[in-house]
Parts: sequence; structure tokens; C-alpha cells
Amino acid sequence: MLRVIKASRMLALALTSRRRESAVWAAVLVSIVVVFAASIAVLEFERGSEGNIKNAEDAVWWSITTITTVGFGDRYPITTEGRLVAVTLMVVGVGLFGTLSGAAASWFMQPAGERVEPS
Repeated sequence: MLRVIKASRMLALALTSRRRESAVWAAVLVSIVVVFAASIAVLEFERGSEGNIKNAEDAVWWSITTITTVGFGDRYPITTEGRLVAVTLMVVGVGLFGTLSGAAASWFMQPAGERVEPS
């Protein structure tokens, strides 16, 4: 139990000392989880409908293109539940883009002497 507490303290210290890197990694982790959750959800919601998302490959492709706000239009949900998943995925995608661009902007705005190269 003491090891868990010590590891938690070390993790908290690392996260607070490197906030930008922590935010980027958190955004990446959240986006991966959301893409897979949305893929599973839309596949389940679109099952049995006349839509064009028929298998896991289609669902993952649709989720990735939707979260990146590309949305080619080759795959799309037709059920109400699937469209609600799409709206959620779009909002997360815009938030992800904002987080990553904010982290990049803060890195560029740091004075040259304080800039730490990512490892």
C-alpha cells in the first residue's frame, strides 16, 4: 500500500511539473479511448439498419475521420443514436484540436532559454 501511495505522489509531481506534456498526453489518451468507444457504439447502433457502417473496420474509419473533423462522407450513421455519437465525437475532435494547438502555441511562445525540447 505504501508503494502505491509513493508511486501516486511521484506521478502527481511529474504531472504538475510538466503540465503541457501532461495535457498533450491526456488529450491523446482521451481521443484514443473516445475513438474506440464511439466505434463500438456506432457499430452497435447501426447494426440491422440500412446504413453503410457494417463492420468494425468501417466503424473505426468513420470514428477517425469524424474526430479529425475530416468527415469524408463515405461512411455515416443513419440512426438517431448513431448521429448522437457522431455529434459527441465531433465536439471531442474540436476540443482535441484546441488542446493540441494550444500546447504547440505555448511551446512557441516560451522564451528560447526556457524552452525544453520534447524527449
